[in-house]
Amino acid sequence: MYGGEIIKLAANPKSIWKVRWDVPSESNPSKSYVVAQDGDGAFGCSCPRWIFGRHQCKHINRVAREIQTGRPALKATVIPYSSEPISLKELSRASFVEV
Repeated sequence: MYGGEIIKLAANPKSIWKVRWDVPSESNPSKSYVVAQDGDGAFGCSCPRWIFGRHQCKHINRVAREIQTGRPALKATVIPYSSEPISLKELSRASFVEV
């Protein structure tokens, strides 16, 4: 939960993701996680907390906070349309154009 609002989480790591953000790890500067949002507005993350437990994580909270405040520090990447679901692991290896 962020700011009293519940953030919608995706139920499945394989989804048709629309937008992604690369969120740097706070504890390991050489690592980053992919937060993605699907067409229904639900979020997912490539971190273990979300992958293994479908729990809201600090990476999703950071993206949601930036969206809500209108002051994005992270660059959003629009994902080209696909009718095939893709996992967050596959998404983290893909290259897209930043917006």
